[in-house]
Formats: sequence, C-alpha cells, structure tokens
Amino acid sequence: GGMRRKAAPAAARRSPKLLRRIKATKSKSRKAEGSGAALGGLPPKEVPGLPVEEMRAEFEAMVEKGRWPGYVSCAFTGEGRLENCVFSCAGGKADVARGGAMGVDTIVRLYSMTKAFIGLCILKFVEKGQLRLDDPVYKHLPEPVAGRFREPRVVVEKADGTSTEPAHSAITIRQLLTHTSGMGSDIATGLDALTRKRTLGESMYEDLTAAVDEGRIRTLSEFAEELSKLPLWQHPGREFYYSYGYDMLGFILEHKSGLSLDAFLRREVFQPLGMRDTGFSVPARKAGRLARLYRHTKAC
Repeated sequence: GGMRRKAAPAAARRSPKLLRRIKATKSKSRKAEGSGAALGGLPPKEVPGLPVEEMRAEFEAMVEKGRWPGYVSCAFTGEGRLENCVFSCAGGKADVARGGAMGVDTIVRLYSMTKAFIGLCILKFVEKGQLRLDDPVYKHLPEPVAGRFREPRVVVEKADGTSTEPAHSAITIRQLLTHTSGMGSDIATGLDALTRKRTLGESMYEDLTAAVDEGRIRTLSEFAEELSKLPLWQHPGREFYYSYGYDMLGFILEHKSGLSLDAFLRREVFQPLGMRDTGFSVPARKAGRLARLYRHTKAC
C-alpha cells in the first residue's frame, strides 16, 4: 500500500492524457481546517449549505467514542477536474500512546489503493496500444507463468474430495481488472458474500499468504510464480470475487516495463503528480509523520 500525502500535478500539457484527469493534492499547512481551507495548493471555495460543522462533529464523536484514533477529511469540487478545496479538517491522534496529533500532512497506510494506481497504468498501456482489455493474460506474461495461465484449471469439489477440470476459457486483462478472473484470495472473503460458506477451494490460498507473511516469498515475481501453480476456484467470467488479480496486473507492469512495481509507479504516477510521500515504504527521515496502525476490537 502507499501513503496518503499527495501533491498537485505539473501543467496538463506535459502530462499523459489519463494523468490529466487526476488532481492529486499536497498539504500546505498542518492545521488547514474547515470550509475554505486550502489543501494541496488548490484555491479554496465555499459551497453554500455544506454541513461543515455537522461533519466535523461526527468525526470528533468517532474519536471520543474510541472508534477512531484520529482522522483527516477533505472534499474537492470542480468542472471536469477537481479544482477547488471546499472542506478539510484533521483531529485526534496519529499515535495515541505518544500523543502525536493527526494533521493533514500525516502519512497513513493506503491499503487497497495500490489497485487504483495499477489500474491507471494498465489503462495507459491500453491507450498506447501495448495491450488490449480483452487480451488473454498469458500474452503479457513470461514463462513459465504464461504457460499455466494459457491453460488454467478450476478446482472441483466432490463428496469424495477435490479435483480440477480445464477452465472454459483463459483469463483476460479485463477480468483481472474487474475481479471476475476466477481467482480468489485469502484476505477478504467477507467482502464477497457474507453468508456464503467458505469452500475448500478458497482455502488453498492460505499457504501462499503464509509464505508472504513469513518472508519465504519476497518479490512480486515469486508471488506470481506460486500463484500460477494454483487452480482457479471458479471459471473465468462467471462471477465477481475479490482476488489477487491486481497482483498479477502489477506483475504484468513489471514484466513489460523491466522495472520493479514500486519503481514503475514512482516513474509513471507519483513523480509526475508530485506525490512525494507516496510509496511502498517510508524513509527514516519521514518516519515521525507516520500514523500508528490500529485495528477495531469488539470492545469498540
């Protein structure tokens, strides 16, 4: 995942077409608060009827109840692109134990937002004609991973055990983007069907996740290699299921660019948009601005 602080892009005439549609933000003040406060150097603009005080009260209530240690909130508006900061505020603590205040320049973990960056870069390749959304994934992968994606197999659960069968079709780029590839994951089964019983096929990702957590898999290429050895839990295109599809898209970006994913995103997205604090790690000199990570408990 990346970090939160963002910055305004360079002039649109120097930016790729897709990047011109994104307005990133950079905080100028640690205490920019309330309606009309500038964030990211964007001109402030008050919106009549915007319930600023009500929103702030709701955020503060979440802190007082112990549901949130702290928060940063902002809103933007504009025609065609987000050009005006209409609301921004921060409150609570970035680190409860140490008492550090949460501010608009606090760095936070941006879980799952890596998908947005990867999706953007895949679409840039589409714009350049370097791949098509309905291309089979194997066309853009190195061997031996490509061979396994060329003829994927699907897990079949029977009363006497689990076996596999040939997939009805190969996985496409579009299916990876839309979580309809037939792959699953071991991280968020509740996002898909809260009432569906987890199957044996979906449990097959547990060892893969454990290998990452234990440091036995350390690179995206190693992850893709091991993932490609597993069968699909469903035929491609049949239904939505939160998956490791974006991990494979990230691997495609690495393969086609010759760069690591973090270096590629830095070159293609973060640097052009001035997102100086966004990345996969935090330099020691910025560690003091990193918010501590908390999780909800039943007590909350």
